[in-house]
Amino acid sequence: MEGQLKKDDNIKFYLHRLKFPGDREEIHASVAPQVFFDFGEGGVCSPVEIQGSLERVDGEQWFLSLEISTTLSLRCRICDSPVEYPVRGVIIQQLIHCFDEKSGVFDCRDLIRDELLLEGDRFQECRLEGCPEREFIKNFLSKENY
Repeated sequence: MEGQLKKDDNIKFYLHRLKFPGDREEIHASVAPQVFFDFGEGGVCSPVEIQGSLERVDGEQWFLSLEISTTLSLRCRICDSPVEYPVRGVIIQQLIHCFDEKSGVFDCRDLIRDELLLEGDRFQECRLEGCPEREFIKNFLSKENY
C-alpha cells in the first residue's frame, strides 16, 4: 500500500506547510462517501466534491473555507421510500488555532460530516409536488401543512 493515499488523506490538511501569513493552499477533492458514513449507515450516495482553500492568517491561526456538493440518500417522511436529494454549494468556514491542532494536521472529516447530517435533517418527500401517500394521512396533519 506504499505510495497510495488512504481513504481520508484528501481531507487532512497539514497546517505547517503554510509558513507565512497570507500563504494559501487551494483545495480540490472528490472524496468517497464511505469516508464520512459507515457502510449501511446511509447518508451520502455519491462522492463529496470539495472546493476551497486553507490560508494562514497569522503565526497561530489558519482559515479554512470549503464548498461541498454531493447527493444525499434520504427517506420520504410520508411513505419511507428512498429519495436522492442533491446538496449543492454548502459553505463551511472554520478558524483553526494552533492550540486546537497541536499535531499540525487538521482532519475536516467530522466538520464535513456534521454539515451533511444537518443538510439531511429536513422534511423530504419522494416527489417535488408531494408524496402521493399524503392523501392518506392528511386527516392527521394541521390545515397549514397540506
